[in-house]
Amino acid sequence: MVFKPVGVDEDGKFPTRVEEALSATIETQVAPAVGRVAPLIYDDFSGKTAGALAGQTPLLGPVWRTTGNQPVTIVNGEATSTGTGYAFVKTDEQPEAAWADVRFVTGTNATDMAMTIAFCKADGATMLNDMVHFNWGPTRYSLTVRRDGEEPFPLLLSGNWDAPIPTGVAARVGMVIRGETATLFGPNGEIKSVTDPRVATLNGTTLFWEPRDVNGSIAYMDTVTATGRATEGIATGAASLADLAGAGTFQDSQGRAVGNRETSAQTAVGMNPTNRMPSVEFGATNIRTVILAAASIGATSIQTDGPIPPGTVMTIDSGNAVETVTTSTFSTGVASPYTTPLATALTKAHPARTPATGVVPSTRRGLMYLNASTGYFYLPDTPVMVVPGGKVYLGGSLGSYLSVEADNVIRANVAFQMRSYSTAARPVLGVSASGAMILDTTLGKPIFWSGTQWKDYTGTVV
Repeated sequence: MVFKPVGVDEDGKFPTRVEEALSATIETQVAPAVGRVAPLIYDDFSGKTAGALAGQTPLLGPVWRTTGNQPVTIVNGEATSTGTGYAFVKTDEQPEAAWADVRFVTGTNATDMAMTIAFCKADGATMLNDMVHFNWGPTRYSLTVRRDGEEPFPLLLSGNWDAPIPTGVAARVGMVIRGETATLFGPNGEIKSVTDPRVATLNGTTLFWEPRDVNGSIAYMDTVTATGRATEGIATGAASLADLAGAGTFQDSQGRAVGNRETSAQTAVGMNPTNRMPSVEFGATNIRTVILAAASIGATSIQTDGPIPPGTVMTIDSGNAVETVTTSTFSTGVASPYTTPLATALTKAHPARTPATGVVPSTRRGLMYLNASTGYFYLPDTPVMVVPGGKVYLGGSLGSYLSVEADNVIRANVAFQMRSYSTAARPVLGVSASGAMILDTTLGKPIFWSGTQWKDYTGTVV
């Protein structure tokens, strides 16, 4: 299964269909765009077991929890509730944006708002007491806040969508909170903002999505996304190292390892299932990137924020211009932007800042684990290790190393000691070991293996 776009790319940009409106109208209302963002939550529910959502793990992020008089369930690959049901998570980082692709089945009153996203200050039993609360339905929306369980919720913003969401059609809607400003993004590209000190006060690290049944108007969630602001320019994602280690292996529900979502080399941290040793597993899996320059119909390459391996199936865009392409060769370039060649030409045009996601076809993985009994690190599945810097440091300091020099020879910057044997104890090696060198302590000199015999530096058999 190929990932759908996650809604916000790694450079903090918003979905393609609101990007132009965002840059044109929101610049003076919301803080300037941040550098990079950390994906915190992503799920499309398609791989979930039918029935209760509680206890199931999203494609990215901590385990789902639910509450309400009719907790959220999975029906035909969508999340919904027949009453009031909350699907919530507590993130390790402060969320900044939350999105949902939702379709409505209209009941007796098409104006009913059967879907909610909320940023909550607290977790658990007090989650609903302090929050920023965004409701919407097929035709209208409202933004309220709640402090200390007050009733009714004070209204900050409300209105009608520019055009109703058609019955049964999934539409993406989201909310972004930056400081005291909450910004709503509607299904037709609407952008509605309000600034109020209560927004900052009531914002927290718990998020909930609430699809419900209101007078027969029922909301079905297809996709949810949440992102936070990266603190050091590298998006670290949803879970801490402790969470990863405790998870056995940190994988999505399709069995794909995720960890550092910035590059094609993903990581899984946990217990090696073979020897039960703590391990780190490296492998090419899911890629999320962004097109940095506008791409026209017929283009055979795209400019991406990250390098993409050949054979990667990429889904570009999240709106009407969505298309799937396959990369032909590895991206060129040593830093962003990278030029990524495509196997076939684009059939649609894509503006700059368009999100692109993909799945690398390779299942090859490299495993590294620490053997507690020996104290050694093992890389059992890695036949070749490449050290681009040219130096391998040995011991507990940077004083001793092996290096590859310009004349393509390996040098040690300290004395190099050969393995020593007496003449009687010398090993008999194979043809492939030709050139091996040892110190013969009986003869008191170094000798070399010819492929069949031991010889000294003059070529005399010894």
